[in-house]
Amino acid sequence: MKKTEIKTQLRGACSVCGRVQAVRGGIVAEHGYHKKDGWKFTGSCSGSNRPHFGTEKGRDFAAGFVVTLRDMAGKPGNEKKAGAFLAFADELEKRVANWKPAEPVEVPVEIVEKPVHLAGKVYGHSAAVCCASAMGAMRFRGLTTADEEKVTCSRCLKAIERRKAIRQ
Repeated sequence: MKKTEIKTQLRGACSVCGRVQAVRGGIVAEHGYHKKDGWKFTGSCSGSNRPHFGTEKGRDFAAGFVVTLRDMAGKPGNEKKAGAFLAFADELEKRVANWKPAEPVEVPVEIVEKPVHLAGKVYGHSAAVCCASAMGAMRFRGLTTADEEKVTCSRCLKAIERRKAIRQ
């Protein structure tokens, strides 16, 4: 069974994209990335790991990023993207002009314990027995155990029940 816990998290606006993100020590958490193959981070927002927009440092970073966007629009090879760079620079410049200091906001977040899977061989790969395909078994990166008493994954628990029924 998954255990849930409620914790308080600070959130503030990103200095670049403007989205509300987790903040720790006045710095916005990594965001805007994609996970290639389920685990490898690719790309992220330029406002990640920077001061949140409610601070003077965050406002100054955003103002500096406006200059960066305008420079990027004028670089050779960026002709197709120049309009998007300039439009974003204009939008960000308006946000900077209307800046007001703001403290991060406390929000409750639910922390869900990750499932523990039953370890086994699936399609020749060491993985969780709940993997439904060879590709899933090859890419599996979760927590596994051989101790059936510690398993919390619902699909693995069903597999344990099926095994017990066969043994009887």
